[in-house]
Amino acid sequence: KVNLNLIAGVREDVYTFFQDVKKSFLPDSDALKIIFSPDKKEYFDVFARAMRTTDILWTKPSELSFYCGLGIPIVIAPTIGSQEVFNRHWILEVQGGVDQLDPFYTHQWLFDLLNQGRLAESSWDGFLKARKYGLYKITEVLETGAMARETSPLMR
Repeated sequence: KVNLNLIAGVREDVYTFFQDVKKSFLPDSDALKIIFSPDKKEYFDVFARAMRTTDILWTKPSELSFYCGLGIPIVIAPTIGSQEVFNRHWILEVQGGVDQLDPFYTHQWLFDLLNQGRLAESSWDGFLKARKYGLYKITEVLETGAMARETSPLMR
């Protein structure tokens, strides 16, 4: 069973576009949800709730790249800017995701990756290798002027 969350964020134009897509392809289905709110705080709450039931994150390598540290494998969409090029490189380095293939054939390659265990492997690798304590480390540096090196992959 596949459920698809389309993320419109706070952009009304993207939300309207996604509504049109849903009406065209899955008008009566609960399998396609659109994540949107014009209010940023409410949007972040709705997004966080959606992420609790997300098994795969297909995104350009923006700030969402770091969700691989939570054990969510990333399918990497094409980059748009130079920072995303570096984020893509980082995801591949920690093995927390894979590049997307031809979207027209998603019904084939996505399930191949799933059945071969490649997405499970990316989930585990991202969880173990991606740093998760950035906020705490920044606070530590600000408060103490130094940062202790963590050896446990769970505390990095």
